[in-house]
Amino acid sequence: MPHKFRGPLSADMARGEVRWEHSQAGWHISTSQFAVRNAHANALTDLDLTLPGGDNSPVLKLHSKFRDAVLTEAWRYLPTDKLPEKVLAWLDAMPLAGRAPSGEFVFEGATRNFPFRDGSGEFRISFPVEGMRLHYAPGWPDFENLSADIEFKNAGLTGIVRSAQLNGLKVTNSRAQFVDFKNGELTIDGHAAGDLGDALGYLQKTPVVDSLGSLFADLRGHGPVSAKVNLLLPVKDMDQRKVLVTTDIRDGTLQLANTRHTLEQVAGTLEVRDRSVTANDITAKYLGGLAHIDLMPEVGTNRKQLDNVIHVRAQTPLAALRRDFDVPDVVDVDGSVDWRGTMRIPSDGSDDDAARRPMILRINSSLRGAAVNLPEPLAKTASDTRVLRVEVQWPDSSNALVRANYGTDVRSQLSFRREDFGWAFDRGGVRFGESDARLPLGKGLEVHGSVARLDLSDWLALHSDGNAPADTTRRPLSDYLRSVELTIGDFHVFGMQFPQVNGSLVAGDKAWSVSVDGPKAHGTVVVPFEFASADPLTIDMTRLTLDAEEGTASAAEETESQPDPKPWPNVRVSVGDFTAFGKHLGAATAELNRIPDGLSLDSFTAKSPTHELTGTGTWTNPPTGQRGALKLKLDSTDLKQTLQDLGYGPGLAAKHGVVSADVTFPGAPSSTLLGRLNGTVRVDIESGQLLNVQPGAGRVFGLLSIATLPRRLSLDFSDLTDKGFAFDSIHGDFTLENGDAYTKNLLLKGPAAEIGMVGRTGLASHDYDQTVVVTGSFGNALPAAGLLAGGPAIGAAMLLFSQIFKEPLKGIARGYYRITGPWENPIVQRLESSDAKKTENALHMVEKKKEKG
Repeated sequence: MPHKFRGPLSADMARGEVRWEHSQAGWHISTSQFAVRNAHANALTDLDLTLPGGDNSPVLKLHSKFRDAVLTEAWRYLPTDKLPEKVLAWLDAMPLAGRAPSGEFVFEGATRNFPFRDGSGEFRISFPVEGMRLHYAPGWPDFENLSADIEFKNAGLTGIVRSAQLNGLKVTNSRAQFVDFKNGELTIDGHAAGDLGDALGYLQKTPVVDSLGSLFADLRGHGPVSAKVNLLLPVKDMDQRKVLVTTDIRDGTLQLANTRHTLEQVAGTLEVRDRSVTANDITAKYLGGLAHIDLMPEVGTNRKQLDNVIHVRAQTPLAALRRDFDVPDVVDVDGSVDWRGTMRIPSDGSDDDAARRPMILRINSSLRGAAVNLPEPLAKTASDTRVLRVEVQWPDSSNALVRANYGTDVRSQLSFRREDFGWAFDRGGVRFGESDARLPLGKGLEVHGSVARLDLSDWLALHSDGNAPADTTRRPLSDYLRSVELTIGDFHVFGMQFPQVNGSLVAGDKAWSVSVDGPKAHGTVVVPFEFASADPLTIDMTRLTLDAEEGTASAAEETESQPDPKPWPNVRVSVGDFTAFGKHLGAATAELNRIPDGLSLDSFTAKSPTHELTGTGTWTNPPTGQRGALKLKLDSTDLKQTLQDLGYGPGLAAKHGVVSADVTFPGAPSSTLLGRLNGTVRVDIESGQLLNVQPGAGRVFGLLSIATLPRRLSLDFSDLTDKGFAFDSIHGDFTLENGDAYTKNLLLKGPAAEIGMVGRTGLASHDYDQTVVVTGSFGNALPAAGLLAGGPAIGAAMLLFSQIFKEPLKGIARGYYRITGPWENPIVQRLESSDAKKTENALHMVEKKKEKG
């Protein structure tokens, strides 16, 4: 035989008749039903071999039927001199296990013409296989439990697969073929069905996964799929392989490993072609909304390779986004958004250039339909449009770089690293304004730029509610925020307003140190990382002016926006020059400490050259709602200056005055506090004058409303001079009810007259409803210029005066007056003299009856 075999081709048993004949044509050898048996197979063979003389080729006619062949021993029968080395190696490695129950071997033709590419003869080995394990390519999963019909014919090989298992997929109606071993190209055309997870697993175990990227390698899934597999595997050079896998997915689920990002109800056709993935309009449910997904190859940045690019169009409910991305509850967003995303995956991870190119994700959305209920400058309503652009780059599997633009004035650059529990923030920069954000060198978050408006109380509320429980992986804000440098055009905190503030924040070991500088504030605020710790929030200012916010909020709006005192830390305050809501208080100190339901004001002192204000109180938030309590005492040695400092105008001058208050209020302390007070106030003033004042001066619980009497009524008191109406004392009590101050015993005593007042002062409504009686001393006459008659309320007021003021108001001349209307321009009316006389006589009769009985 002119062909080489790697044998030995031995037989344990050979039985039959061999005939040898010689003629001029040469030798002729033949057998009939010659039986051969060894450990590898049993065979019956008919052979007809002619060995001509000279250079003529032997002619072989061989027909053999065999059974129970061991496929792992097939290498012994391969003609090594007729097969390329790499093809021979592939054939050696192909049958890993299994037997051929029967088969047929045919060789007809001149042996020199083998393997009969010209059709001059036939070489054929055909046999069925059952339970075979087939290794068809290096790095590719093996066929398991293969049932097929195999045929070696001339220079090629064909296998028709009836059934097989391929990584859990059921393979049917498939074909594998070498058209010619010389070319060394194996083609596989197959059909498979099974679970999406097995289909993904198959591709992830092949060399194809290297070109599809780590994202594809991390995909998991389940659900019914069917697939067509078309492979061209050049065994001489497997890098030149051609791959086409077309997969139909119906109601499948895809998930990225180690995340909760899941595509549900996936439907469509996915095509893997060589080093790229293609799909048109795959539909799926993602984050509770409908997503449309297209995958296509595009030219990469190096212009040499095709990148795999995923395009997504989706609508997402923000509630699902918060859930799957572990967004803290304090980040309140609702509604839904339409967005578009693009993921670019470098085409070949083994290529040096591709390895340097990161995987890139880009997301764009107008955010219309999304309400971002965060504090300014990040807040937006659902109807507003504020474009969000996000770019994420993965330079490697353990690092990610995020660039995000929110509108035109918020830019960020953030770096994340992969931890055992997922991705964790490492460092980043946020820029407010038109400049781009930069990535800082150190760890943590740095914030820079300028904003038009900022409400610190809203951000502190997020901080106080944002500390994660110890048993979670969520990190507190102090682990992120390292420094802030901001210029704020309109700065607000708890209902107070500061214009043009420059602020800087630096993180220390236990607290942030905030430096503030502006026309109304200069100093330092130290904010502890943990509000629940014993470390206080310290306010140390050389000057501080608190102003109410512009505009008046409704009661419902103020209740909804008021801060909660329970999460607050202990507070220490020291201000060199303190002004609050138009009231200049001087140097102020305060100490507030945590109590179970809120804060306790253990001490408060405000001093100026003319007054000292001291007090204590509480601010709590029990289940019944927020409430506060204050005990205050104001002691003045120059009442005129004190009133001017407190913004009430110079309506009253006195050498000494004391005002004591014991009040409660619902809600939080703010600029609207006067309109919510309940409780009592006591006024004691000695030795002073009612000054000739302009409209608007009489505001202190209505006390100074009587200062309008000299100006409006031309009272003919002998000591009414340019310096005002002198008095010896003023005493009175007030009851506060829901922002109204009521008095029944306010009494002014002077050398020329005594003035008593009852009625209401509206602290919230800024108006008066009072009745005043003026009694002159002997020799003084009260004017009779009043034009409007009193009504029943006047009679009741006069009776009240008789009972309360009967001892001090017994002068000879007496007049009654009504004071109504707004603080800025009160209306003073004197009662008709006849009505006043009748009423006065009636009061005297009542007094006499009481004296007798």
